[in-house]
Amino acid sequence: MLSNVSSNGLIHIDEMERDLLQVNLLLMDAIGTMGEHFLEIGRLARRQQQAVRTMESASASDMAVQMGETLREMETRVHAIVTAMQFQDMTSQLIAGVLSHADAARRMMGYVRELADDLVRAEGASDVSMMLSAAVRELGERRRELEHRHAKMVQQERMDSGSVELF
Repeated sequence: MLSNVSSNGLIHIDEMERDLLQVNLLLMDAIGTMGEHFLEIGRLARRQQQAVRTMESASASDMAVQMGETLREMETRVHAIVTAMQFQDMTSQLIAGVLSHADAARRMMGYVRELADDLVRAEGASDVSMMLSAAVRELGERRRELEHRHAKMVQQERMDSGSVELF
């Protein structure tokens, strides 16, 4: 029974790790999108410079309107980049935390498998009782260690502008 629990637990851990790696790929795609925003800001800055150079032939009010629109668009893109970078930072921390938990669970499943093997080789009820008592203590200690080591790093639950917690 313990061997089956261990095997099933390891299968679930493998699936979690695959899903997390997929999330990481999606995040990398989001970072690519941020790069596109940076390039667009560069284009807007060049457009702004061009507008300044042609200022002599345009009216001051037309120029002010055009420059104001470009500035607003640049600010919007900068805000989108900052928000995306903060989102990527938070999700990377969460992924690292889940992978750490998966590693701890993998080690725990290995311990359970070893316990199952030892129990099969036990020579009597007293050996089984001692092994189970030791296992209960060991698992309790590992749980306390895990709870202490893995504090929740990211408190953010939504990605609304202005509600981002910086680290």
